[in-house]
Amino acid sequence: MARRLLAALLLAAFALAAPAVHAERSYRFPSLLIDAVVREDGTVHIVESRTVSFTGAFSGFYQSINLAGGISIDNVTVGEPGTAYEYNPAHNIGPAGTYFAERRGDELYVDWSFAAEDETRTFVLSYALHNAVLIHNDTAEFYYKFVGDDWDRGVDQVVVTLRLPSGAAPEEIRAWGHGPLNGLVEIVDGQTVRWTVSPLKANTMVEGRVAFPTYLVPRGGRQTGRDGLPSILAAEERWAAETNRQRQRARIDVALGILTAAVGILATVALWLRYGKAHPADFEGDYYRELPADYSPAELAILWSGGFVTPKEFSAALLDLARRGVIRITEETVEERGILKRKQTTHYRFSMGEVEAPLKLHEQAVLDLLFEDVWNAVREKGTPDGPPAVTLADVEQYARRRKRDFALFWKDWQETVKVAAAEHNFFESPATIRAMVFLVGLAGILVAVLAFAMQWLFSGVGLIVAGSALVMAGALMRRRTAQANNDYVRWKAFRRFLLHFSELPRQEVPALIVWEHYLVYAVTLGVAQQVIKQLQIVFPNLEDGQYRFGHGWYYYHMGTRGGLHTGLVNLTNAMQASFAQSVQLATGQSSSGSGRGGGFSGGGGGGFGGGGGGAR
Repeated sequence: MARRLLAALLLAAFALAAPAVHAERSYRFPSLLIDAVVREDGTVHIVESRTVSFTGAFSGFYQSINLAGGISIDNVTVGEPGTAYEYNPAHNIGPAGTYFAERRGDELYVDWSFAAEDETRTFVLSYALHNAVLIHNDTAEFYYKFVGDDWDRGVDQVVVTLRLPSGAAPEEIRAWGHGPLNGLVEIVDGQTVRWTVSPLKANTMVEGRVAFPTYLVPRGGRQTGRDGLPSILAAEERWAAETNRQRQRARIDVALGILTAAVGILATVALWLRYGKAHPADFEGDYYRELPADYSPAELAILWSGGFVTPKEFSAALLDLARRGVIRITEETVEERGILKRKQTTHYRFSMGEVEAPLKLHEQAVLDLLFEDVWNAVREKGTPDGPPAVTLADVEQYARRRKRDFALFWKDWQETVKVAAAEHNFFESPATIRAMVFLVGLAGILVAVLAFAMQWLFSGVGLIVAGSALVMAGALMRRRTAQANNDYVRWKAFRRFLLHFSELPRQEVPALIVWEHYLVYAVTLGVAQQVIKQLQIVFPNLEDGQYRFGHGWYYYHMGTRGGLHTGLVNLTNAMQASFAQSVQLATGQSSSGSGRGGGFSGGGGGGFGGGGGGAR
């Protein structure tokens, strides 16, 4: 039974892995070399050497050749350098080393078989074209699409070489190339024309047109009975003019893209140096052992976080009110019924303290929320009258049941903190300048969308780069004033001190009562837990002589496992988690032309040949 199960698991694993293996198959074309030779009888012999790099296993390849316009083809062979494939008369997929070719409408379909896996191979397809050379009264013309636009993969490098019968001077030969703008056509000598494209994108043709003296093909070709050179030159000059306009537009596009990006970046740098770069600070020490300033921990958040107020700051404000005796915090352990057994749960009850102190608006708002709004909601449930006292659970329940009221409170409280912080002149960048920079950047991004739609690709990219840089500058360009930056650097050093003070000599550490003050700022600075843990090391049992941490404002359960230290850790954790949950409940948001050689033209498409192909 175990063997059957193991076999079934292996079979299932193989079945699951098989699609992944299949999905890894791919191939690409490093190069395509095409040699075409025009004979005196007008026949054109073509040899295509296509190099294919395979990833995975492949068993065959196919290619189609367009024969529209009366062109015919014969002498089709397939092989690899030094190896000829065997023709398969059954006209179906045969074993490796075989091929077949058949007419399908206006196309010749060629298919060959091989076995390749994770390797590079070169396949040679050769054939002879008849009726592909037109004999006009004034010139002979070979107009052929060497690579069609049905190939779904590009080629790293394409080189097409056409050889004419001898006897003509180079100036008697005219040649054009049609396809991508990066293509080049070159009249090498009176007998050789070469087209090169590197790289050639997928679904892009390479087409060549050559006009040469009729005496080079005295024994063949299709007679047209008319002059051909004037119409050929007119068409090619028209296409060349259009292509040159495209090239000029492309050059302008590239220049505009580079210029726009450069201007945007330089403007961003200049704006940053003027309105964003921090002022030099007058303090360079590693540690700062005193409070750098006397504003409240909630106001500190505006300086510390660049203008954001989170539930963490509400916890810090509440803890600061408790430290000052305005609020009393009592830890209570309640036994609650669980699923299997009764369990003890710790609650924190907040009540009014005995100290009346002058309060800032955002501090008074904390008291109003707890001892008016939340307390009234608690009383509505039938709670007996008495001094106002609420728990963190009461706050969460209020936020859950009165989402709109709590959301309005939270929004107003954040704004109240910002108004209080504005009195300290933390930031100097004018809001109008920041808004203007932001809007200009946003406009640049919107114009980029229009540029992309109009095929101004490089300009679009340049606008995206410039616009994004300006948008970021507008959003982040809020420089602290010189005094605020001095404070900020000291607050950073103070935070480092909070993280490492237990490593300092005991005589350099402030008294325990001072740490009650420091702790509320540690909440805003995000290091409250680390401070409490270090206090337990420096001040065992959080006692300093006859003084106990939290005396007069924090009443904890004597049976708390771990003592006062653990109680404080649990308190700060519970406060931050509870207020973050309340905000999320209420707001639904987390709190935090001549034919003399040169470049290709984009016209054409009228030549014979073309088609596409692929691997299997």
